[in-house]
Amino acid sequence: MSQLSLYLDDHTILSVQKGAKAARTSLSKYVARILTEHFAGNGNWSDDFLATLGSITDETFTTPEEPATTADARRERL
Repeated sequence: MSQLSLYLDDHTILSVQKGAKAARTSLSKYVARILTEHFAGNGNWSDDFLATLGSITDETFTTPEEPATTADARRERL
């Protein structure tokens, strides 16, 4: 099994430690489980939800045009 070193800010490591303690498992097993679940497929989205992507056939549903850059506000030069 491979090993991985992570550099986390104080807030994040505290959150991970609390999560591992609540799950009654080691930090290593807790983070491994989170990563495994994340990469196991489509994350938290169900297959039924993902099947709806791109399924709209309504002709009135269109992508708006990008506004012209001439409408941008004048920028201050520094």
